[in-house]
Amino acid sequence: MLQAKAVLDTLSNLTRLRDRDALEVGLAATVFGLLQPQCLRFWRVIENRGTPALAQCLSFDDDSMLHVPQAQLDPELLRPIDQWPAEWQAACSSGEYRVLAANGTRHLLLPLQVDFSTSLLVEVESTAAELADDAPLIVTLLQLYANHLRLLDYAEKDTLTGLLNRKTFETQFSKLLMLESLTDEKNRRFHQRRRHQDSYPWIGVVDIDHFKRINDRFGHLYGDEVLILMANLMRRAIRANDWLYRFGGEEFVVVLAPATAQAAQEVFTRLRQSIESAEFPQVGQVTASIGYTSVRPHLDSSSMLGEADEALYFAKDRGRNQICAYADIAGLRAADSRTTYFDAELF
Repeated sequence: MLQAKAVLDTLSNLTRLRDRDALEVGLAATVFGLLQPQCLRFWRVIENRGTPALAQCLSFDDDSMLHVPQAQLDPELLRPIDQWPAEWQAACSSGEYRVLAANGTRHLLLPLQVDFSTSLLVEVESTAAELADDAPLIVTLLQLYANHLRLLDYAEKDTLTGLLNRKTFETQFSKLLMLESLTDEKNRRFHQRRRHQDSYPWIGVVDIDHFKRINDRFGHLYGDEVLILMANLMRRAIRANDWLYRFGGEEFVVVLAPATAQAAQEVFTRLRQSIESAEFPQVGQVTASIGYTSVRPHLDSSSMLGEADEALYFAKDRGRNQICAYADIAGLRAADSRTTYFDAELF
C-alpha cells in the first residue's frame, strides 16, 4: 500500500516544473517509481478536427522511457475513441478509473481530467495484486497534478477564447526552432513519422476582415462572440498536432507541424473556407485573410512573423478573404502587374 507522504513528497518536486513536456515526463517517473509496474503508458486524448482520438505519447518500463511531445505526434496514428474497447471509452467519458484483469496481468486505466474533459489516459500494466488498492491514491495524485495544469492554463491561455496566448507562443516556438535545428537522427521519436524531403513547419497569421465594422455596427459583445466562435472554428479546421494562438484583437497565429507546401496550402485554405461558410449569429457572414511562411531554424520568430504579416497584408490588398504564401508574393505581384497592363491595353 502506498504511503501518502511518499506521494506528497514526489508531488512537491513535480509541481516545481512549468514546462508541460517536462511535467509529463516527471509525472510518468513519479507514477512508475511509486507503483513499480511492468510497463506504464500515457495516451493523449486529442480532438482531431472535431473527433476525440487517442495517441500513445509515452512508454516507460525497466529498460527505457520514450516520450513524444504533442507537436511531434503523427496524426495518422491517431485512433478515434469510439474504436477502442468499451472500458477504455468508459474511462475517458466518465473520468473514473478502471481495473482490468486478464491472464494474471492487471491494467489500471486512470483518466486525467482538466476542465471536465479527459486530456490524458494513464495505463499501468502490473502483476501486483495490490494494484487496485493503490489506485485511489494515484487518482488523488492525478487530481492535484490537474490542478497544477489549470494554474498553468491561466497563465498560458487567452481568457476570452481559451486559445494559447502570445507569451506561450514565444516559449513554444523557441522549442520548435531548437528541435528543427537538430539532425534528423537526433530528432527522431517513436511516433514521429519520417518526413517528406520538402516538409517544414509553417507559421500563419489569421486576421478577421473588417472586424472594426463588426464592433462599430453590432457592439463589442457581438465582436467578442465572433472571436470565440472564430477560435472554435479554427480548432476544428486545423490538424491534431498544429498549434493555435490568439495574439490580441482580431489576430490569430497558427503554427503547423511539418508539412509540404501543398499540404500547408490545403490546411490554410480549409481554414479560410470554414470561416467563410460559417454563420455568425446576428452578424451573418465573417471572412478572414491569411498570410503564411515556412519555418527556418536560422531565423528568429520576429523575422518569420514579419514574413507572414507581409503575406497577410498582400492578401488583404488583393481583396481580402484570401490566403497568401510569403514565397509566392513576388510571382503574384508580377501577375498582378501583367493583368493591369493588359487591362489597360484592352479597355
